Amino acid sequence: MAAMLNRVADLLEIRGENFFKIRAYREAVRQLDNLTTEVQDLIHEGRLKDVPGIGEAIEKKIVEYVTTGQLEFLLKLEAEVPPALLELTRVPGLGPRTAKDIYDALGILSLDDLEQAAQTHRLLEVRGIKAKTEENILKGIAMLKRTEGRIYFPEAWILADSLLITLRSQAGVVRAEIAGSLRRASETIGEPRSECAPVCKSTCAR
Repeated sequence: MAAMLNRVADLLEIRGENFFKIRAYREAVRQLDNLTTEVQDLIHEGRLKDVPGIGEAIEKKIVEYVTTGQLEFLLKLEAEVPPALLELTRVPGLGPRTAKDIYDALGILSLDDLEQAAQTHRLLEVRGIKAKTEENILKGIAMLKRTEGRIYFPEAWILADSLLITLRSQAGVVRAEIAGSLRRASETIGEPRSECAPVCKSTCAR
């Protein structure tokens, strides 16, 4: 849930949306991270709106996501951002605003282009980027290559969270929980679908 809201905030930042709107999503993430009660329970009890930092607009989005397993607003944002720019945001440590600045200034269209630009110090032409930033971007790309085929925790959590909603709605499933490396909040996850463990009644298909 928090990862989904963070994704929304990142995409809003890329679009140059109002600072306070972006901050509202970041604050909602912080509040959700501190919860000791399941979000689903708060929704069922009608208490989600009582959580500090969860306004009416964000509350509706959380309910939609929990109810349907996806968020139309997020899908719309992702459709509006160029795929090449979304690709750049995969680099660890490369924030959405900096990724947008690089994309706009240099027309970077792939991670290979980004790596080459960093190696030839073209990134220094971009406003706000220093030698240390360039170095960190190269480290981030190297890390991304080492973990090819794996998914970073925030993205994996969104996928697994959606899967949990589906599993919990199935007849015979009495409980479904996040498990494995995703539950341990590992930096990268191999396959989110294998990280959700359902517990079924005896009537479940075997």
